[in-house]
Amino acid sequence: MENKSIGGFASQILCKTVEMDVSSFYPDLVLLHIYGSNQMYDSVLYTIRSSTATEVAIQTDHFAGENT
Repeated sequence: MENKSIGGFASQILCKTVEMDVSSFYPDLVLLHIYGSNQMYDSVLYTIRSSTATEVAIQTDHFAGENT
């Protein structure tokens, strides 16, 4: 197990680091929980799925309440 998380990075920045952090490591499982732009979120997920055969467990965003 290796923790490759980068605290404070939104999807807009993680889309630039995912190739080196995930694809070169070629893990069996990725636990994915990121915030930021939905378009960049999809880009991160696409890079993981297209360059590895890893399983991806996705943690969705936190519930912020009814009126947000």
